[in-house]
Amino acid sequence: MAEQIQKCAELEKPAILMLSSSTAPGDAGRSRELGVAALLTKPIRRKDLLEALLQVISGALVQRVTGRLPDSLSASGAERKLRILLAEDNAVNQTVAMRMLQKHRHEVVVAGNGKEVLELLRDPKRHFDLILMDIQMPEMDGFAATAAIRDSEKGTGRHIPIVAMTAHAMKGDRERCLAAGMDSYISKPIRTTELSRLLDGFTGRGGILAPPSETPPIGAEIPDMKIALENFDHDEGLLAEVIGLYLRDSPAMLAALRVSIERQEPNEVERAAHRFKGAISNFAAPEVNRVAQQLEMMGQQGDLSGTREALSRLESLLPPVHELMTRFREEQVRHANTDSGR
Repeated sequence: MAEQIQKCAELEKPAILMLSSSTAPGDAGRSRELGVAALLTKPIRRKDLLEALLQVISGALVQRVTGRLPDSLSASGAERKLRILLAEDNAVNQTVAMRMLQKHRHEVVVAGNGKEVLELLRDPKRHFDLILMDIQMPEMDGFAATAAIRDSEKGTGRHIPIVAMTAHAMKGDRERCLAAGMDSYISKPIRTTELSRLLDGFTGRGGILAPPSETPPIGAEIPDMKIALENFDHDEGLLAEVIGLYLRDSPAMLAALRVSIERQEPNEVERAAHRFKGAISNFAAPEVNRVAQQLEMMGQQGDLSGTREALSRLESLLPPVHELMTRFREEQVRHANTDSGR
């Protein structure tokens, strides 16, 4: 329909907002080629619709006065690459996000906690277009870092967009993030399509951040590598690399979890379980993820009575999971060596 409207010389060309119940990776590009001003994913939130309408209307007004679209809506703006500050303490999630961002040729700088974020922002030689902010980090979490950033911006006219990265994706998280001064949020594990849609909104491609995907159904006791590959945009090399990082780091993460349970330290149980859950959630192993989340909640609530049983359940689930991951990684390494020898 949008294509027919653009082809019809008799019609005055209206601004078009496309509404879709789901989007494929190429939808944003096709919409841009057809002159679609914004692509929104249903169910449409009132705030998102209002923001899209204001963007389109303001762009039309600027075009009437100046004869051209503002950069944020122009073709040059659509191809703009971003300087992104990635705040994430988990090495596995750092690698996932970095590789996905670099595939879009964005420049990425990594900070391991909120204090490092503030130090980087104070550096006059650095400028960032966007911050991807993990909520739970050591030393200073994402909410505290955001509060400090917004406080420093008062009276300056500056406003750097901050997007929360949260593993919770629970009802009310979006509102809490917005109330804290963040501009939007994306759920972990990060999926390529959702990240692409998010970045489209900051490069002038008209994308509006969709609600986070629902958590996969629980019950599966081994990873679904097909789903894991979809989450990694079918990049087998990247998935193999991240599996290698996870297999390297998981023994230390599990050891920290065991020690915190033996010592019956709720805060440490919550922190250790959250770190492990953040790493394993990338691999579509929902039953393992569920037990890790259960341990995190026990620590958060201060009730550690069932933690030893939950840890035992977690450890019984992991051998076949790790075996499948190892086989996948070894196969990818073998293919890479075969290709390099040709």
